[in-house]
Amino acid sequence: DVWYQLLVGMSYEQGQYGRAAQWQKVLLKRSPNKAEHWRQLAGLQSQAGEQRAAAATLRLAHEGGMGLNQRDLDNLVALQVSAGAPWQAARLLEELISQRLLPADAARQERLAQLWTLARDRDRARSAWAALANGSDRADHWLRLAGMQLEDGDWSELLGTLKRAQSGASSQQRQLIRQWEGYARSAIENNS
Repeated sequence: DVWYQLLVGMSYEQGQYGRAAQWQKVLLKRSPNKAEHWRQLAGLQSQAGEQRAAAATLRLAHEGGMGLNQRDLDNLVALQVSAGAPWQAARLLEELISQRLLPADAARQERLAQLWTLARDRDRARSAWAALANGSDRADHWLRLAGMQLEDGDWSELLGTLKRAQSGASSQQRQLIRQWEGYARSAIENNS
């Protein structure tokens, strides 16, 4: 086992995450009852960009009774963020939610939207913020979506979103809404 751990470590240090994952699989086959081996394999697969494989590994570990809990799965997503890989973190979180290893609660939906924003995947970020805002009907979620629409120059969509943000908005948020509405109306007039 020490030899294989050394091979995993050397491959990891060289940034060869796929190769490190292959060596980790050998370790896992030798000791399939060690939860740490499952966690490490999923982490390596995730770093290699194989989010679906990482989620599948975690599912197998979970179904095999390896004692992985939601905190372990959230920590794996956080590991990707701290490694400077928000896109991989978002894909992994999305996959864990879709495989029902993590609940699709409001906090995780918000985390997913934040990760897509951090990863600069504008289409997925906009979609995630729209889904979150429609589900929560919170002004801050609507304003995050509105901010993206403002940046993209989607004036008519922006006005509709700002109208939805009015409900439950704080006085500071209402001031921002009025400012953005004025900007959008001015842009529409200038374009017509």
